[in-house]
Amino acid sequence: MTLATDQLDTRAARADVYRVAHAALVVGGLRVGGGMAGLLVSLLAGAEARAAGIGAAFGLGASVIGLVSNNRWSFYEHPPVETLATVDTRRAVLVEAIRRALLPSTAGVAVFLLVSLAIEPILSAALAGILGGLGAVGLASCAGIFVWERRERLHLYADLSRPPQRYGAPR
Repeated sequence: MTLATDQLDTRAARADVYRVAHAALVVGGLRVGGGMAGLLVSLLAGAEARAAGIGAAFGLGASVIGLVSNNRWSFYEHPPVETLATVDTRRAVLVEAIRRALLPSTAGVAVFLLVSLAIEPILSAALAGILGGLGAVGLASCAGIFVWERRERLHLYADLSRPPQRYGAPR
């Protein structure tokens, strides 16, 4: 669906929205960084480098395959958006969107990773790979959002409702 800027509504500016690409970029970066830090910590905890690398690669591959094959996520189709003439975003809304994206999945994997350090450092390396895979898929999705925004000449916004309502506003 292609939206032209002449189709924009004259709705009032919304202050309870956040830029989807910005949230995806931050969340993806935090997950990839957490995965890298987890792998480093597992090595420092005594995991053999080769085994930790295999564990991390297994975790990364499993999470990427699991996320990409899930029908809820699509890199190629974006849901229709409601258009807005202007958007007034607040940083607090973006922070809340990031918090919601990180809880419970990212925080849960990070907690399991830390607990597994005491039990088996190679398991923590596999969990680090899972965390990195979550981030890799998130960053790929972010790239897809940037491409969509460029093609549509709109910025994609969302609100904090469940499920979120999506909005487009001119660049």
